[in-house]
Amino acid sequence: MQRIEAGRLPWSDELSAMLDLYKVPAEKRPPFFDTLNKAWQPRPTRAKQHGGEDAES
Repeated sequence: MQRIEAGRLPWSDELSAMLDLYKVPAEKRPPFFDTLNKAWQPRPTRAKQHGGEDAES
């Protein structure tokens, strides 16, 4: 949770702990983990998924 509070990307177990703390229902959690997985991908991978200009670099 310290990473989240510092404005950095959390590890998945930290995100789980934060969602537990705020009592987020299980059916509402998948978008948080989808976003987290995309955020941890290397930039070229994200660019290819979204058709970005730097997809070739």
